[in-house]
Amino acid sequence: MNRNRVRYHPSGALQKEWTRKDSFYFVLQKNGSGKPIEEEFRFRIASTYAALHDPTEHFVKTSPVDISKGGSAAITEAHLDASILASSAENENLIIEVSTPPRYGVLEFLDGASASMYWSEFQREPKLIYRNGGEQVRDDSVTFFIYPASERTRRSSRLRITVPIHIRTPRDPLVQVSRFPSSISVRNSGVVHLTAKLFHASHPHVPAQSIVYELTQPGTAGTEIRVNGQRKTMFSQQQ
Repeated sequence: MNRNRVRYHPSGALQKEWTRKDSFYFVLQKNGSGKPIEEEFRFRIASTYAALHDPTEHFVKTSPVDISKGGSAAITEAHLDASILASSAENENLIIEVSTPPRYGVLEFLDGASASMYWSEFQREPKLIYRNGGEQVRDDSVTFFIYPASERTRRSSRLRITVPIHIRTPRDPLVQVSRFPSSISVRNSGVVHLTAKLFHASHPHVPAQSIVYELTQPGTAGTEIRVNGQRKTMFSQQQ
C-alpha cells in the first residue's frame, strides 16, 4: 500500500448510468497470522461521469462562439455537444444548466426556457442567445453544469464544462446595422420575407448590392434561406 502498487480497476463494462457504486471488504491481520487485528472493513467506491478529468477529450465536444463586438449568437449543439456523453449514460436523462453566466454580455432564454433544460431540448432547437455588451473587445465565456435528472440535488454529481466566446473587432467600423430583430415568427410550413423593414445594414461608401449577409449558423428545425427560389447562404442588402 505504501508504494502505491495496489489499484482498483473497474471491470471495463460500459457504464450506462451516471454513477455506479461498488465496494469491497477487507480485514487487517499480521503477516502469517489468520487472526484479524480488527473487524471487517468496507471500502466504498463510486464511479461517476462527474469525476472525468477532461470530459472534452472523449465525451463532450466544445467549440468557441465567434461574434463581433456588440453582436449576438445562439449557443447550440455546435458549441456544446454532449451527444456522446448522453449515449454513454443512456439510462439517464441529462440536464444542462448555466452555472456561470458571461461577464461581458447577457444570456437570453427563448420560448420560456430556464437556466436548466434537458439535453434533448437543448439539442432539438436553439434556446439560448448570447448578446455581447459592446463596451469593450474582451473574450467571454459561459460555464455549464451537466448532470442526470436522477441526481439533480447532488452537487457532487455535476460535470462542469466551459464554452469560450471570442469577441472580434468589426472589420469595417463604418458598417451600420440599424435593424436586425432578435427573433422572427414563422408558421409551420410557412414563409417569411426578410425585408429591409426587418433587416437593414448600410455603409457610407458601399452600395447596397455589395453589403452581404452570410449565414454562419443554419437552422436546426428545417428552416432555410431562399433567394429567387434557390437555397442560399449569402445574400445582399439589395436583394
